Amino acid sequence: MGLAKTVFILTAILLVDRVGRRGLYLSSLAGVIVSTCRGPVAAIASVFTFVASFSIGLGPITGAYSSEVIPLRLRAQGVSVGVAFNRVANATVALTFISLSNAITMGGAFFLFGFLSVGAATFFYFFCPETQGRPLEEIEEVFRQGWRERRHNLHGPFHVFKHTEMR
Repeated sequence: MGLAKTVFILTAILLVDRVGRRGLYLSSLAGVIVSTCRGPVAAIASVFTFVASFSIGLGPITGAYSSEVIPLRLRAQGVSVGVAFNRVANATVALTFISLSNAITMGGAFFLFGFLSVGAATFFYFFCPETQGRPLEEIEEVFRQGWRERRHNLHGPFHVFKHTEMR
């Protein structure tokens, strides 16, 4: 597992500027969804798929993406709050997993996490633009606009920025 995690984190590092954060993040969520919904028959393959999927997107991209979308004047505080929330969420999952699996079965717990991952993927797909190659000022402007105004300027979920050419 450690080797798989290392290989996929290194892969993410090599691909993040070529493929973009959005693509890696969404493909990572897809792998997490598949691995949590497989069930006990393929438990070892599911754990491996989960570790690989998490390591190629959710793990390394979350910190980079959140630091890019938080306005510069609030970046230190925003990233601190994000990291703290991430740690609290991880601790909550770790501390409640046994009770949760006893209450709704092991398979039910994994389906619940898969369902939560579907919600995360849906949110990220519709509300989080690609930030690769964009100046931080341009990214800040996109998030400064209201949701309606931003949606009005869209031509689809991949056209969040008004300027299509790279600077």
